[in-house]
Amino acid sequence: LVTQAVAQVETPSQLYGELFEDVQMRRVFPDGKTFVDAVAKDAPDAIVQRYQEEKRQPGFDLAAFVAQNFTVSRPEDSGYHSIPGQDVCSHIDALWPVLARRPDRADPRASLLPLPYPYVVPGGRFNEIYYWDSYFTMIGLEESGRHGMALNMVRNFVSLIERYGLVPNGNRTY
Repeated sequence: LVTQAVAQVETPSQLYGELFEDVQMRRVFPDGKTFVDAVAKDAPDAIVQRYQEEKRQPGFDLAAFVAQNFTVSRPEDSGYHSIPGQDVCSHIDALWPVLARRPDRADPRASLLPLPYPYVVPGGRFNEIYYWDSYFTMIGLEESGRHGMALNMVRNFVSLIERYGLVPNGNRTY
């Protein structure tokens, strides 16, 4: 039996410690997903060090600090509009290109675990795969005759298992 080394990745809470806790507990964002999906503009250690130095300064603004040190992604408007009266199959077929994503590039400052093959996301603010949703997505892809994309989804799961030892709920480090 050959075992493969599994990559270890740190979660945003591990990388940012007290800063992470403060951002989440002080509700800098209206939900818990926005900050963990943000991309650091500098090395995590450098950001943590700046935070330790600046947080005790009079007038320190945590939200402004986060804005200076992280890029917060916002869902892009796909431009998609449903067609009133369109049958459900045609509607779903029209959504596949809107929900499809290209393979990811690795970004060590982001929580996204890159996927090597194209994939389909739930949409809106959810720009990563979710394994349970993906099961139903793949059934829909097969019904729509998009076998290649369904196969790519499986290939991405295999890649996650090979690299991390499991398929996480979403392809994120948290």
